[in-house]
Amino acid sequence: MLVIFMDIENNDDREKVMRLYEKYKNLMYKEAYQILHDQLLAEDAIHDSFVKVIRNLHKINENNIPQTRSYLVIICRNTAIDMVKAKLPLNQYDYATEYVSSDDSETVSDSLDIVIKRETINDIVEAIEALPPIYRDVFILRRVHNYKREEIAKLLNINVETVKKRLTRAKHMLIRSLNRRDKYE
Repeated sequence: MLVIFMDIENNDDREKVMRLYEKYKNLMYKEAYQILHDQLLAEDAIHDSFVKVIRNLHKINENNIPQTRSYLVIICRNTAIDMVKAKLPLNQYDYATEYVSSDDSETVSDSLDIVIKRETINDIVEAIEALPPIYRDVFILRRVHNYKREEIAKLLNINVETVKKRLTRAKHMLIRSLNRRDKYE
């Protein structure tokens, strides 16, 4: 871990990374180990995650603990998944076929905003947490952390079109989930 800290010239940034590392390394390790089932690979995933974190350090607010925690876990999870994908043939790790695609992302965003206005925070949080991880991660990075699609693509090592599709699908799933809850209440 010392190697990546040497690349940070600003003392305040170096200390910030050290604090983040000390606070979240165990959580990140647990997340990476669940995916990789290997101690050394999990440690590599944490290292690679922090390389990405350092590039976006200016966007991390240490005072916003839940957002910082979710951001670091998402980055670590996706880094670990990338490590697994690197070992598999391409056709074994295709997430994209699970849900039907849609190009009407503006209409979906408007619909989602309307549905969200009717819901309680707890219902929304539950619906977001129920999303499959590949959609939840992209949604959280975009809507909670305010990352641009291009930034998300770079962080998760996917292309921008994949980010757009996953955002649209996440919104569709949230709308369906929240509408379903309304029917039963």
